[in-house]
Amino acid sequence: PKYNTMLKDDKTYPYIKVTVNEDFPRVLFSRELKKDKAKYFGPYTSAGSVKDTIELLRKLYKIRTCSRCLPRDIGRERPCLNYHIKQCDAPCQGYISKEEYRENINKTLEFLNGNYTGVINSLKEKMEKASESLEFEEAAVYRDLLASVQAVAQKQKITSSDGEDKDVIAVKMDGSDAVAQVFFIRQGRLIGRDHFFLRIAPHDSQNIVISSFMKQFYS
Repeated sequence: PKYNTMLKDDKTYPYIKVTVNEDFPRVLFSRELKKDKAKYFGPYTSAGSVKDTIELLRKLYKIRTCSRCLPRDIGRERPCLNYHIKQCDAPCQGYISKEEYRENINKTLEFLNGNYTGVINSLKEKMEKASESLEFEEAAVYRDLLASVQAVAQKQKITSSDGEDKDVIAVKMDGSDAVAQVFFIRQGRLIGRDHFFLRIAPHDSQNIVISSFMKQFYS
């Protein structure tokens, strides 16, 4: 075709899915939006960053990773390794109430909405308290979690105060070559960007190139 944007492979952009419709919700990686009453965050441009964020949330708020149907399966099997390494409160054993677990999910949703101040202050306080008590290994755990949270917060900078979802597209042309850059803004935050190489006709205007790119990109 005249405008070969070489957009991408057959993969779609990743999302973070929170199964708020469950009694004991989970935080999952997803590549599609479904009408299943779950909450979705994204799309993100990096699958790696999504997996890192999910892993961080599980460590911060001890969200379960199993696929057990709770509360039906409570007590049927022994708790998994995550409970023993203190990365899950074992709702599968009834060690945490539905209300307490839901509070952790609410904190998770706040984090995904970009509200990092509470968790940053909490981790700093826990790190200082552990250090004062000479619990240096525990303090190091909080220090590493704090660094991870700050890294995520730095990537998702505020770009506008209106809180809207939008894509910003720019094109740079040079002869028969062009590059389109797409910035993904969700709830007023820049969550990622992607770029695409284009082959164009020498006398095409920028309006024609952008119009053609948008038609292919959003189809």
